[in-house]
Amino acid sequence: IPTEYTEELFNSNYEGFVESLKSDGIKEKTVRDIITMALIRQEVWEAVTADVDQTQEQVWVQHILLADEETALEVLEKLAAGEKFEDLAAEYSSDLSNADSGGDLGWFARGQMVAPFEEAAFALETGEISDPVQTDFGWHILKSNGKEDRLLDNNAYEQLRNQVFSDWFAEKEAQYQPEIHENWAKYVPSEPSLPANYLAYIQTLSQAQPALPTESPQE
Repeated sequence: IPTEYTEELFNSNYEGFVESLKSDGIKEKTVRDIITMALIRQEVWEAVTADVDQTQEQVWVQHILLADEETALEVLEKLAAGEKFEDLAAEYSSDLSNADSGGDLGWFARGQMVAPFEEAAFALETGEISDPVQTDFGWHILKSNGKEDRLLDNNAYEQLRNQVFSDWFAEKEAQYQPEIHENWAKYVPSEPSLPANYLAYIQTLSQAQPALPTESPQE
């Protein structure tokens, strides 16, 4: 049975929290400023990403990951000769997370894979196999099993919204070159050290998303 949380109890707990901050040399205003910026950041995130549709064009792809282009071309020749993609993935792919399942990556939308891989995946027609594609992970051969508009799961949707926000923020940062203030940093003492739980909390608030400028520029 839920316990009623009264205003009186809240105030009592808050006063205790403030006293614990003071005992560690942390001003109440400092924490209020950090929390205020975190709330502003969240409001801006919500506004910027509000129009991101949860239904996105997605592709269903299998891949074989190779260490070098020479081996990738060798595998491509075997595919052209009629060998099965699944068999070659099991034999050659260094992506052990899916080699035994034919290199199946399932459905994914834009923004979920590294750029060269994503570009190749969305350029393929259903049933088509790509030329070798180089990424930081190695050389990939891709096979498309489909392309259609599909509903993103909640995790993928949040990932997409975060990417949209990051792209928006990078654009604004380059345009306005705002001065960024890491307000919490100057309050971290060297001796005695800040209690780990407070430091972790402050760092989480500060680093969870890109810091916002002290004054948001007008559109």
